[in-house]
Amino acid sequence: MFELKFCSFAFFLFLLTVPVVKSTWEKDAAHLEYYSDVTDASIPTIKLGVPNTEKGHCGKTFAILRRFLSEAMPKVDWLLIVDDDTLISLPRLRRLLRCYDPKEAVSLGERYGYGLMQNGYSYATGGGGYV
Repeated sequence: MFELKFCSFAFFLFLLTVPVVKSTWEKDAAHLEYYSDVTDASIPTIKLGVPNTEKGHCGKTFAILRRFLSEAMPKVDWLLIVDDDTLISLPRLRRLLRCYDPKEAVSLGERYGYGLMQNGYSYATGGGGYV
């Protein structure tokens, strides 16, 4: 099974781009959740409780990871986090992921460092998404 988590950091952009996601690649996702800093039942979104701040991206990523690892979520092999303006081919991504063992620690995406010189964070990120 393929798990997809969808993360939005700017709600205005989110409202413009979600219809594109819904009309394109959403149908290829076995499980999809939209995250935001506000609740919107029309999408629907899940409010993470993390404010939009400089450290917000780190906090939101960690909140998504905590949710993914919680007992409330179905157990699946992969987690994909993308921004709301990302267009992606999930069938192609599934083919790529067949090259990897989901039981091993694998991270695909861009490594990001926030405030590393001041004891900041180092984690995967990227508008193109990461697994």
